[in-house]
Amino acid sequence: KSTALSAAADHAAAMWFATRLANDDVLPALRDKLHGKLADTSAIVVRWFDPRVFAALREVLRPDQLAHIDSDISSWQFLDRANAWSTFSPTAAAAIETNEPIELDDSQVSRLLDTSFDDRVLAMLRQALPAQPILLNRVQAYGMVRACMAAAFAIGLRSEADCASFAALTLNLGVAFEHGDDWAPWIRKLEYGT
Repeated sequence: KSTALSAAADHAAAMWFATRLANDDVLPALRDKLHGKLADTSAIVVRWFDPRVFAALREVLRPDQLAHIDSDISSWQFLDRANAWSTFSPTAAAAIETNEPIELDDSQVSRLLDTSFDDRVLAMLRQALPAQPILLNRVQAYGMVRACMAAAFAIGLRSEADCASFAALTLNLGVAFEHGDDWAPWIRKLEYGT
């Protein structure tokens, strides 16, 4: 575990798994788990291998869809956004004999997009402020974005661009800048949509 943690420290995401498959069978089995499609039959990649997506998939997918991803896997292990070691052991250990892609309905797609909102805001911030030290540490960056988004939502901001702008102002002006005399009138206008 300590070797895995030190190897993951330099990467944005890291995931491990245990399987009963023979070495030659692992790559084809993992490749099959990538294929998905939307209700309109558009092909997609199911990013189960990204811990940020993996946790959301566990909440959004139906049991039969999860069984497809979990087939032949006895344990998933990954570092979560807080850099904590997480382990998930699937209950369905039976192999799924299908290469059919997972089909996501519109509700599932919407829920998955909602769970990635903070990641998209963080990506915008990193692009706009590449030298900002807090954005270089994934744990601190995620916590900061979550706190800024909560404050932005409280004043009625909802778009990714608005939340990223609010977070950038917070980084430059300080936490609770919106309560200062210079900003309060503008924030009230945002709150009331004027």
